[in-house]
Formats: sequence, structure tokens, C-alpha cells
Amino acid sequence: MSTKAYLYARVSGRSQIDGDGIPRQRVAVQAWAANANVEIAGEYVEGGVSGADDCMERPAFQDMLSAILGNGVKAIVVENLSRLARSFVVQDSILTYLASRGISLYSADTGACVTDDIQQDAMKRAIVQMQAVMFELEKSMLVRKLRAARQRKRAATGRCEGTIPFGHKPGEEATLARIRELANRGAGAVRIAKALNATGHRTRKGGDWKAGTVQGILARI
Repeated sequence: MSTKAYLYARVSGRSQIDGDGIPRQRVAVQAWAANANVEIAGEYVEGGVSGADDCMERPAFQDMLSAILGNGVKAIVVENLSRLARSFVVQDSILTYLASRGISLYSADTGACVTDDIQQDAMKRAIVQMQAVMFELEKSMLVRKLRAARQRKRAATGRCEGTIPFGHKPGEEATLARIRELANRGAGAVRIAKALNATGHRTRKGGDWKAGTVQGILARI
């Protein structure tokens, strides 16, 4: 008889939800389950949730626990332990909680039942804990690299994120030039908006110009 388990997948950034992270995790877990005679009874996917967040702050994880505590499924499979958590403290607390409830946590990359390992073998528990420390270190180094890259780009271009200012996209140069021209003649935001609408200039979204929109552009030029 096969063991029933839930697949748990997680990506930390909302921009990653439509990427290959979740499909990759799904494929890895399902491949391991097929070889291990484990039936995936359902899946719970966490999008835009940091690996440092406690399990109480994870909606999908909480839904999964509610399902587990209410039926016969007593196992969870993750691609690897970094998908469970990237914080030593958070990973240790989650694993300890699962083990106390008789819930098995499998890691598809090693095939190990991690909850059994941390209860039955002190050396294996230490290895799991050291792995969590490395995941946390890896995340900290990545955050530092991204921060440095943003600072370099900001120093070189004056910006690195957020909405692209009006006039920096194709087709907007002429309208921005007209705004500058009218402003240099002493026209205020209301008059400029009326003039743009009267001559067929449109906003980025194709709508009519409003004084507030023009004022925002004037503040940047």
C-alpha cells in the first residue's frame, strides 16, 4: 500500500509565481514520489512567502495542516528543505512541530524522512540544522548582492526600480517635450492638461490628461 502525502511548494517573491520555480518543485516531488511508492494526494503552493516567515504566517501551510489534522494523510513532501524554510529557527520549529504531531516530512532531493532523522539520530539532526544555517547564509548573501546591484544601478542611472517615469518609453518623448515647452511658457498643470487633450496627446494608458498627472511629471523635470 502506498503512503499518501501532500506536496508543499514555495517561492518567496510574487514575481516568481509565474516562473519555473513552482513547476520545477512539482516535477521533482512527483518524480521522487513515483519511485518511493508515495501517492501525492494534493498540493499546497505558497506564492510570495519568505522562507523566513513562521508557519503561522503561511496561508497554504496552515490550510495543509488543517487538512492533515482532519484526515488520514500524515506526510508532506518538499523539493528540498530550503522550500520549507530558509531560517534556522523557523525550520527547526516547523520540523519539531510536525514530528510532535506524528506528521512525516520528506525531502525529495535526498529521499530522507527528515522528521524521523531529527528524532532518532543526533548526528542527522545536527546535519539538518547545519543545512538550515547554510540556507540562511545563502539567502543573506543573495540579499546583499542584490542590494549592491541596485545601489550600483541607482548611482549610474539615478533609478533602479519602480514605475518608469513618463517620457522614458517609446512614443512619449514628443508629449514630454510639449509639457516642457508649455511649462517654460509659464503654463500651470491645469492649462497644460487642457492643451495636451486638445491636441490629441494621450497619457501612457491612453486616457485624457488630468492636472494631477501633469503636476507629478512637472515635479520630476
